[in-house]
Amino acid sequence: MSAGDISSLNVVIAGQPNTGKSTVFTALTGLYQDVGNWAGKTVEKRIGRAPEEQGGYTVIDLPGSYSLRPDASASEDERIAVNFLRDNAPDLTVVVASACSPERTLAYALDAMLLGNPLLIALNMADVAAGNGLSPDPLVLEKRLGVPVVLVSATQKSGREALRRAVSDAVGNTPAPRFPAREITDCLPERLRAEMSLAVSLLQQHSQNTRQSEATVWKAFEGDAPSREALRAACEAQGEPYPSFQAETPLLLQQAKFA
Repeated sequence: MSAGDISSLNVVIAGQPNTGKSTVFTALTGLYQDVGNWAGKTVEKRIGRAPEEQGGYTVIDLPGSYSLRPDASASEDERIAVNFLRDNAPDLTVVVASACSPERTLAYALDAMLLGNPLLIALNMADVAAGNGLSPDPLVLEKRLGVPVVLVSATQKSGREALRRAVSDAVGNTPAPRFPAREITDCLPERLRAEMSLAVSLLQQHSQNTRQSEATVWKAFEGDAPSREALRAACEAQGEPYPSFQAETPLLLQQAKFA
């Protein structure tokens, strides 16, 4: 899809706090921004548009959230971000991660990939990471994760043009990620792979939203309460036994993501 065809599409910026989401938002929108509040909320809502020469697509900057599984102590900001990502299907999600702490912040990206929407990772703070002796390779990450990865330093304006080009190229063109990738699930014990595969099949037969079945199962096995309830309902409806979750399973899943 050419830049002229993407003006009606939506790009969402998401990620953990303190990863530089706001500077990425500014890099994509420049002066084309509006600030208000989310409907019925006091949380700030920022929406902008890319310049016409970059495609004119809409950019929505979500509040930062530490994960896509907010607990009872989560702030209103976090709940807004999580609910938006779970309830909508953006044309492209730009997850901003930190090159200084890639394992922690990329865990958020992996959770976002589970939602099945087209995704691009902006690995920010490259200059700070380099000063600390860290040099993550975006090409290695792209091959590992199966989504575009751009290394940027938004505050220093390094990589901004590469980011703009990557977003313009990806929006409307990037296929939804297939996560967990085979190389990730192959790191899991055979018993666990079989249980998760059966659970996905049951949920797909029971749910109208089959797009998120894999995400729901993965999160259920990680311990997410709403996901476990959705899986329990699918099992009961089809007379199948509910999985006997093992205490070590969440750790196995986390280790598989970074094996």
